[in-house]
Amino acid sequence: MTIKVAVLGCGPAGLMAAWGAQSVTPEAHVRVFSRFIKSDMFGAQYLHKPIPGVPVGESITVRYTLDGTAEGYRDKVYGRMPFIGDVSVEALEPDHEAWDIRETYDWLWDVWREEIADVQIDPEGVERILDMADIVINTIPAPALCWQGHSFRAQEIWAAGSAPTLGISIPYYCPPDTVICNGNETPTWYRISNIFDHKTVEWSLHSMPNRPPVGKPSLVPKPIDHNCTCWPRLLSAGRYGMWKKGILSHEAYDAARKAVEHAMTHDNATT
Repeated sequence: MTIKVAVLGCGPAGLMAAWGAQSVTPEAHVRVFSRFIKSDMFGAQYLHKPIPGVPVGESITVRYTLDGTAEGYRDKVYGRMPFIGDVSVEALEPDHEAWDIRETYDWLWDVWREEIADVQIDPEGVERILDMADIVINTIPAPALCWQGHSFRAQEIWAAGSAPTLGISIPYYCPPDTVICNGNETPTWYRISNIFDHKTVEWSLHSMPNRPPVGKPSLVPKPIDHNCTCWPRLLSAGRYGMWKKGILSHEAYDAARKAVEHAMTHDNATT
C-alpha cells in the first residue's frame, strides 16, 4: 500500500518530519511543499536527540546555568504574559547531551531539496493538498494557515548571532557548550549561548525595545499557544507548526513516523 505524505515547510522540523515519514516504509511517497528557502536559525538551538539515520558528529554536553531566579528569568522574557509550563531553566537538566542541529539540517537539505515543491502555502493551497495526500504534516508557522481569526500568542525577542565568515562578531563572552540564562535586571540580555561554536545573544522586548546595537539582530517570535481549530485533519509538528512552547525539534521526526505507522496499522486492520 502506497501512503501519500505531504509535509508543509522545509525548515528543520519539516525535513525531520519528511525523513521520519519516509523511514517507516519505502511505500511512503513523501513530498515537501514550501517556499524554496533554507531556514536561518537563531538562538540556542541544538538537538536533544539525534535523528536516526542522519550522519552527524559526536554529541556534546551542554551546561545550562542561571544568574538570578527562574521567576526573574520568566518575567524578563515574557513580562506578565501568563502561560502554563516551565521556562527552559526549569524544564531542562543543568547538564544534558546535545547534537548539532545545523549539521543535521544541512544533511537533510541535501537529501530533500529535489523533493521540495516551491509554492506559497495558503489556506486554499492546504485544501488542495489535503485532497491529494493521506497524511498532511504542517511545520510552517500556524498563523499563516488560519482563516477564521483565531488567537496566536507569542513573545517577540531580538536574537543576534556571530557569523565569522561574514565578519559579524558578538562582543560577549560565553564559555563553549554553555547556555547562560539571566534573570537579573542587568545586563539587558536574557540568554547567551555558545553551542557548537555558534554564539547567540537574545533580548526580550521588555528590556530592549529598540534594535540592539550588536551584530545583525533579528526579531524572532517565541510561540506560546493558540486556540485555532481551522484544520482538524492537519497533523502539526515542530514548535512553529504546533505554535506551542516547549516543543523540541526532534519531536517532528517522531510525530511523522508515528503517523505513518498508525496509517499502515489502521489500513491493515480494515483490509
